[in-house]
Amino acid sequence: MNKLIIIGILLLISTLFLVSCTERSTNESLKMGAILPLSGPAAIHGEQLRNGMELAREELLREGIDLKIIYEDSEANPSKGIAAYNKLKSIDNVNIIYSAFSRVTVPLIPLADQDKTPIIFSLVAASGVADKSPYAFRFFSTDKQFSEPHFDKELKKPKYNKIATLYLNDEYGNSINKGVIERAERENILVLIQESFEVGSSDYRTQLLKIKSTNPDAIVVISAVPSEAINMMQQIEELNIKTQVFEATTQLSSKNIRDSLGNSIEGYYTLTYPFILGKTGDDFRKKYIEKYKQDPLFQAPFGYGTVIMIGKATKGQVMSGSEIRNKILELKTIDTPNGLVIIQENGEINPEIPVAKVVNNQLVEV
Repeated sequence: MNKLIIIGILLLISTLFLVSCTERSTNESLKMGAILPLSGPAAIHGEQLRNGMELAREELLREGIDLKIIYEDSEANPSKGIAAYNKLKSIDNVNIIYSAFSRVTVPLIPLADQDKTPIIFSLVAASGVADKSPYAFRFFSTDKQFSEPHFDKELKKPKYNKIATLYLNDEYGNSINKGVIERAERENILVLIQESFEVGSSDYRTQLLKIKSTNPDAIVVISAVPSEAINMMQQIEELNIKTQVFEATTQLSSKNIRDSLGNSIEGYYTLTYPFILGKTGDDFRKKYIEKYKQDPLFQAPFGYGTVIMIGKATKGQVMSGSEIRNKILELKTIDTPNGLVIIQENGEINPEIPVAKVVNNQLVEV
């Protein structure tokens, strides 16, 4: 009889334990790991992304969607990005990864693919990254979107017959530069010289003097962080290089960078986003300023849009990587501060990227 009582008690305890686990699993919130550059020269990118993400997380929470976000600092360093990924997966048990920067993200994609963990990334223009895994989503512009627009608008013959390029030697810079060269060849525009610089460089005078000696009609520049763009533009002025400059990235779309450079970049061409031009995202801008007491830069809408997309797709519920992936694809489109953007089957989520000219320190769409 005593044995039957003991068995009954054990069965009751087991049942209560299973019910408790089920309830805990049901109530558990989806966890997102964000690997961002939060210190070092690229910190402004990570800060803006995080600000946008937090704004979106708070909005979702008010709607009853509780999404947990755990932030890790990559310092825009590939090895630190990998360490952050391993920590987020093995210790924090996150369900989805968000990362920034090509050189950080490219090594993470095979890891996420092996773990069947969705990985969404922004500020990543390296070629073909979304095709490397069914779990990969690029919420940003492609290398083609950076390399092509100037040729579509202003960088044309006969005004520009020969060009030079100065670009960052990493996955991001190499992909965009390759696209620029290929498009120039198709347009029968001669590429006189291609000069690269390494991550962390601040002195580009040697490369710029080589470029100046070839006498190009235009220089296409490709940088990844504000300090690179600022130093580059200052040294172009210092070396009295009067050649027309086309920026095949979006650094000059940030007003704080333009303010620091003043009149030296008057007439330069850059790339930007509808939100920065004031064409979209007024509600987001208002909410951002109310929370952070400053204007958002071009990065913030991507962090915001990513979290909103995950919230809409999952409702904050824990699910498998395959389920998360499918739920994202089922959305078809996502309304972002840069307008309505299509979520493509191959994982590409690419907003429009207009060309702009710097006129009196303001951006004028071309």
